[in-house]
Amino acid sequence: MSKCKISLAALFCIILTHSTAFGQHRWTNLNGPCLVSGIDVAYGTKDYDNNEAWHRYLLGTNGSEVKPFFWWPVDFKWNYRDPLVGANKVISYKDWNNNTIYSNGRVAYCSAYGHGIWKTEDGGVSWLPKSFPTNFNNHFTTIEVRNTSGGDIYAMAGCESYNNAATTFIYHHINGQDRWDRLGEDAQNDPDFYGVTINDLEDDGQGSVLVAATSNGIYTRKYFQNGNDNFQLKWGRPVVFSGDQVTAVATIDGHYTKQIASRIDQDQINHLCFSNYPTAEDAWSPNTINELLIDGDPFDKAVRDVEAAYFGNYEISCYAATNEGAYLLHFTPGTTADCQIIDLKQYFAAAGYSQLLFDQNVKAIDCYHENDFAASHILIATPFNIYEIVEERDGGTLTSLTITDATAGTYPSNVTGLTFPANTSGNEQVFTVSDNSFIKRGIDFSSINWNAIGAASDVGEVDRIGTDIAFKTLTATSCILASSKDDQGNGTIMRSDDDGQSWENVSPDAGGGSHLAINTLDFDPVYSNAYAAGADNNVWISTDVGESWTQVQGVSSTEFHDIYSNPSGQSAYLGGHGESGVDVRAYWYSGSQWGAIDDGLSSVTDVNQFAQNADDYFAYAATDIGVFKADVSSYPPTWEERNYGIETPQNPVNIGSIVSNKNDYCAFLASTASSASSPHIWASGDSGRSWNNLPLGDIPEESHINKLAASQDDNSGFVAGTDLGVYYLGPIFKSGELTEDETWGPGTVIVNGDVTVPENITLTVAPACTVKFVYNFDKLESGIDEYKSELIIQGTLVAEGDQNNTIVFESSHPDAPTANQWYGIRLESYSTASFDYCLIEHAYYGIFYSANAHLAVDHSHIEYCSAGGIY
Repeated sequence: MSKCKISLAALFCIILTHSTAFGQHRWTNLNGPCLVSGIDVAYGTKDYDNNEAWHRYLLGTNGSEVKPFFWWPVDFKWNYRDPLVGANKVISYKDWNNNTIYSNGRVAYCSAYGHGIWKTEDGGVSWLPKSFPTNFNNHFTTIEVRNTSGGDIYAMAGCESYNNAATTFIYHHINGQDRWDRLGEDAQNDPDFYGVTINDLEDDGQGSVLVAATSNGIYTRKYFQNGNDNFQLKWGRPVVFSGDQVTAVATIDGHYTKQIASRIDQDQINHLCFSNYPTAEDAWSPNTINELLIDGDPFDKAVRDVEAAYFGNYEISCYAATNEGAYLLHFTPGTTADCQIIDLKQYFAAAGYSQLLFDQNVKAIDCYHENDFAASHILIATPFNIYEIVEERDGGTLTSLTITDATAGTYPSNVTGLTFPANTSGNEQVFTVSDNSFIKRGIDFSSINWNAIGAASDVGEVDRIGTDIAFKTLTATSCILASSKDDQGNGTIMRSDDDGQSWENVSPDAGGGSHLAINTLDFDPVYSNAYAAGADNNVWISTDVGESWTQVQGVSSTEFHDIYSNPSGQSAYLGGHGESGVDVRAYWYSGSQWGAIDDGLSSVTDVNQFAQNADDYFAYAATDIGVFKADVSSYPPTWEERNYGIETPQNPVNIGSIVSNKNDYCAFLASTASSASSPHIWASGDSGRSWNNLPLGDIPEESHINKLAASQDDNSGFVAGTDLGVYYLGPIFKSGELTEDETWGPGTVIVNGDVTVPENITLTVAPACTVKFVYNFDKLESGIDEYKSELIIQGTLVAEGDQNNTIVFESSHPDAPTANQWYGIRLESYSTASFDYCLIEHAYYGIFYSANAHLAVDHSHIEYCSAGGIY
């Protein structure tokens, strides 16, 4: 006897809502920090949980908003929290003398321009705002923490000059009580200090002096005790370097009376200066200041940050972050300090590590020391990467410098090319190339870990943008090709045959030693061919997996956008810019010769990308006026439009990318071109007959999609490369018999053939999942109706939403979904199904259940089903 439980709510039309929850069937964020603007690290012996005692922080973005990121020693990757609007500097509290919650960097502060000050006490996991008086200037530019022993913490905040308001404040946290005070209560007490902007604040590390680097030189302020307040600051002598812009100041750790500052004089010449003062009263007095000189000249580079790393044996070393790279300076204090200088990008390039040559724009720098000062660890932050330099010494003498990436968790920002190869390492992986030429690999999408592995341009070619990347699995390893170009028409192809550990320039010679720009690359998936194309007649073929190249004759275009190898091997498609009667828009390579295939493309100007499935005789082209499809089983093919459902306010739609699902010859994704005002991605489960606009999920509305890529293994997922990072979509196309328990959603699932849930298998449909059945289509041609898909339950179906997260089963028709466009949900004998907060519509039967099936329906609505809601 069958059982059916239906609540009264099922008899009424219930208005239900959808929410966007995290899941593999919606676009999810694979990004870590990028556009880094600040970095901080703290180090000690052990923390109070007996963990390794260092914590790292940075400010960056993994989309469009500034967020705080943290890296724990037990985690080894960057993690992020909610955005802190206006965040610009982060500083941790470092107490070398106490193993308490306040030591080793667990406590950190962050300043946020126009908003306030935030604090964490758990290493960056949570951030709480510190209450700030509304009548205070909150245009914060920097934050500093006074390094004292015990639980009393003082945070100093600096501001931009704003309406002639005070620009420095002191925050007290003493015995659990919070208080803010101005430093310089009124213009009478500090007449020169008002109207200046605070660029940096530095405590001397001993709790004696606070130094302010400002738009009007250096100010110093001495700490002193004063009754119950236990803490006061009083500005000392007049400003030093009056009228100069002082950008950064740093204290040498462990040597509290030695500081380094960077300044720009009124002639716009950059200087580095050193102050070695005997007492707090003498800090930055003129007779304690030396200028650091390089061969007798100022260090004339724009310094963003400076970190003094070492003092010993009368030698001091400091690191300077500039827009030309990072520099290490050695000097001995004196009246003038002539320095030895190491350009780190050149130093490490000579040792075989060339990445800094392409990543010169250093934004921030910080360091920590092992307790015996035998080694110093320097973190360097560029907009797109984090590097760790280890400086080792013997008796105070520098003996070695080594560099490694600390990029785990960082991500490529403006992704111009990407590939999603078959899984050969046990984890999903995606390779990207960006407009800064960097090549990165992302591994394990459940906890994405990005690492920089190379550059798409050679040493000295720092002005080139990455254009494409291709991957091929070889017998024992893999081969990667990456291309780049500059705005002068020059290009590079870099090749690695050891999984990205080393790279060589394999650019084809265009004559006279020049290498033409390359826009697109691909490997033949079956044979050893590789393809590359750029502009004009710049088309190349390789028969040895990219080691050497031969120029293709008889093809020409103003600009080639895509070269695509047929998944069956030994043939390829080539598409680019063309105008009627002028250029050919598309070519086909048969394995021996190239021929034009642009019949039907007379209205097309740009062919942007091709797609084809190995089990299909049809090819697809993304063009500036939509998607085209052609039967390529005979030559020449004729292209026909396939744009039903592809619509935006800007019609016709410029489709920039199209990809096929490796395991489903009917399944494709297409996206708007990077020039579109807003991003859109469409899915087709019926070979391009119709398209559905997919929700963007985590993809920001202001982003621009540069390229899509489909997984080349049984995962059948997709990735989207945008100017704001990489996003992942799991296997959304469904048909056939389930072999294990599955969960669909949250997000969108597209059923394009009968799905069977066999005995002892459970299908769970998550809240906020929309299941679209491709209308009047069943690619398996099976079931009761071979022209309509159905969901057949022999095991268990659990479809339980909630009041705010409805589950929807519906037709995929883009414009006019009506009854009888899919067959329905069929429960066979002894199967079990439960529905709660579901909407079922547009089927022949909503739910058809057999004898001895167990059915429960609550808070659900079934409509527009031609043969009945429940039968």
